[in-house]
Amino acid sequence: MPEYKFDLDYNLVKTIEEEFNPEKLEDKFKSIDYDSLESFFSKYGESLMERSLELGEQYKDRRYDVLNEAIQKTGSMKFPLLPQRFIEIAYLAIQPFKRLWISANTPKIFSYKIKECSVYE
Repeated sequence: MPEYKFDLDYNLVKTIEEEFNPEKLEDKFKSIDYDSLESFFSKYGESLMERSLELGEQYKDRRYDVLNEAIQKTGSMKFPLLPQRFIEIAYLAIQPFKRLWISANTPKIFSYKIKECSVYE
């Protein structure tokens, strides 16, 4: 029987943590005027998710393989299951919590709660 990895790869999490560490943001946005902050954080979020997608595809685990197999067999649930994986990767790499609190996960709705946010703090 093959040996499977079910946890996120350490290098995946570490790379995102180093590249998007919220503690490093403070110096960057101190020099930005108030009107540009929305654009700054939008770019930060977009870059974070792009990197999460890139590395999430590169460092696959068994859960991701099974998820893709199920989606291919059934032809459904690509949303919300795939976005959830990459959002969880991003948040778990840069936030102090160990679990993303999912409020709704249906074919039409995906929502989650952030109870503590190191970017906001």
